[in-house]
Amino acid sequence: MKASTANWLGTALICLTLWPSAAAGQSPVLTDSYSRSVELFNRGQYDEAVTLALRAAELSEREFGPHSAYTGSVLNFLARIYRVQGRYADAERTLVRAIKDLETELGSSDPSLADAIHNLVD
Repeated sequence: MKASTANWLGTALICLTLWPSAAAGQSPVLTDSYSRSVELFNRGQYDEAVTLALRAAELSEREFGPHSAYTGSVLNFLARIYRVQGRYADAERTLVRAIKDLETELGSSDPSLADAIHNLVD
């Protein structure tokens, strides 16, 4: 398995573990935007995936707060798309914010934080 595929699977698993606990307060539009961005990413439709991931990040900020773990997870995924597109400055900026959000809410030993840090140095 290629490293990028393994990294993507790790991020997807982390996001899947975070989303169910927030499902009660999560709007269907947020769920749909995030899910569709993942589908588009998997199909290689990165521009469309970015648009929906940005929307998911905005909705997550409104629904859970700008520094929540959920928002951090969406930003981590958005940064992954940016990196695949070669938009390294955008990826770095987004990952730095995701790392701060994840560390603030989940603590420095959480696996979600480790994944985001790995994405930053990868």
